[in-house]
Amino acid sequence: MPSAETNKPGGRTATTTPEFSRRPLDRKSEIADNAGRLFSRHGFHAVRMDDIAAESGITARALYRHYRNKKALLSFVIRQDQDRVLKALREAHSRDASLDDVIEALTISALTTPHLGVLWQREARHLELEDLATTRSGTRELAHLVQAAIFRENPSVDPFKAEVRAYSTLSIVTSAGYYEARMPQRHLHRLIAAACQASVSTVTGPSHQNDAPRSAASDRPSHRVPTSRREQLINAAALALRRHGFGGTSIDDFGADISLVGPGIYRYFENKASVLLTVISRFHEWVTYETYRALAETADDDDVLRALVRAYIQVAAAALDLHAVTITESLELTNGPAEVMSRQRADHLAEWQRWLATARPDLSDRVVHALATAARTMVDDLARIPHLWGNPSFPDELTETTLSVLYDTVIEHMDAPSPAGESGVDAE
Repeated sequence: MPSAETNKPGGRTATTTPEFSRRPLDRKSEIADNAGRLFSRHGFHAVRMDDIAAESGITARALYRHYRNKKALLSFVIRQDQDRVLKALREAHSRDASLDDVIEALTISALTTPHLGVLWQREARHLELEDLATTRSGTRELAHLVQAAIFRENPSVDPFKAEVRAYSTLSIVTSAGYYEARMPQRHLHRLIAAACQASVSTVTGPSHQNDAPRSAASDRPSHRVPTSRREQLINAAALALRRHGFGGTSIDDFGADISLVGPGIYRYFENKASVLLTVISRFHEWVTYETYRALAETADDDDVLRALVRAYIQVAAAALDLHAVTITESLELTNGPAEVMSRQRADHLAEWQRWLATARPDLSDRVVHALATAARTMVDDLARIPHLWGNPSFPDELTETTLSVLYDTVIEHMDAPSPAGESGVDAE
């Protein structure tokens, strides 16, 4: 049967079969799975409906019979994946399952939705307001169900501590979409479950409370702003980009809140893209500086990772807008700057990996990579949940939970040879 090659984002090509090929039993879900992979790989704005149609072996016209537009398709993808996880947790909750059983159910269901974490963290802001509210409601229910299991395990636990661990657990199980190093499904399952158990261990067993810094009221960020108009513009742009995204703002929007428009803005920045690059660069430079300081001021090699985790969380706390924009808008950078920023972010993660391997020589390289990625993704996720910052103990709780994931995750026999017929890389 003849086939056709279709251009895809990033200059790739895909072979598509004609529309008269055999129709899958559930074409709508197949389209959603293909769209989820493309959205997670290239970002919502970079993927066209034509790309999704080509990936699904149908015409764009046929695609619109299933979804009225790209936002509706993104909404279906996220809700379909979220509903799978919700179904598993509701069932576990209905039988008063133990915390271990809840983590197991959550892990199994989440591994069938490998793109959910990426799409929720980075792309959900593109949803229509009603769809976004529905998805957020689903996320809150997931956290509540995990929190209820923690209470069943330890009825006396502080509610806020349990809430932080519940959101941490959700982040860990949906973090697999960020792993560059692939591993067999059975190994990934064990890794994620073990990391989740470590994240909740600080409220069901011994904790890293002495490892986490205590935040005095004077350490919390103030609302003072610098005199420099350029710095004011960067801060205002970061806030606008966090709220509305790169595609939803103009360069004039950046200056509106500080009464700087037109020529006044162009004295500092050439265009909107240069503002975005400055915002993201500022966050990476800040993390780089704090990384240098952690390396210089920590005496024991085994404690460097602790210092790096504290430093990253402190930067996120002090620069919430810069951090959020770095997570959600980096795909909007042009190719050259995007590569530079991606490399800087990878370098920061490499430091976590280096010192995790130093502190835990029992872990293999691929487990170190996966565990460090899951832990940082957890920080990135929880740091962007606004109501958690309303509790002054949140930075300390987040630090304690992250350290537990990195230091206390127990994984046995992860590097045993695979059984005959099982490859080291799972099929998509």
